[in-house]
Amino acid sequence: LKGILYGKTGSGTDDRGVFVLGWFVGYVESNGKTFAFACTVQGENLMSKDARAIVDNILEKQGLL
Repeated sequence: LKGILYGKTGSGTDDRGVFVLGWFVGYVESNGKTFAFACTVQGENLMSKDARAIVDNILEKQGLL
């Protein structure tokens, strides 16, 4: 385990009930340092899990997770 991830997700829908917004904010503690992040995604059928996947991908590529 390289780092510890802390965060909060959320999603939003349009007036039809279709998911159109997702977000994930938080921080990761890794290698004695703390890094904050925020990610939002917008578009039809996008939600918090999509924002989380983007953050996970970036943090893993940076060697923080």
